[in-house]
Amino acid sequence: VAIDHHASRVSIEAIIPTRGLIGFETDLVNLTRGEGFMSHLFREYAPFEGEIGGRGRGVMVSMESGLSTAYALNNVQERGRLFIGPQEDIYEGMIVGENARPED
Repeated sequence: VAIDHHASRVSIEAIIPTRGLIGFETDLVNLTRGEGFMSHLFREYAPFEGEIGGRGRGVMVSMESGLSTAYALNNVQERGRLFIGPQEDIYEGMIVGENARPED
């Protein structure tokens, strides 16, 4: 693993199995609030080295489509970290936040 700190960004280089990247790019974009960027290259085939852990926290999912409202977000923000703000277009089934508790 190599980590380089630049003036306004951090670059991380690591060897990760492809199955470990499934879903990670979405998590990266959400964690960096849209600023994250990921690229990857195939290196080699390698033997199986064990299971990869699953998601540790639950997510908050929109039940309706339309514009998000400050009132609705205020009611759910105490349950976890939101990925959206008021007056954003959302669709039914969209992940809008991550639950604060691992068991939810």
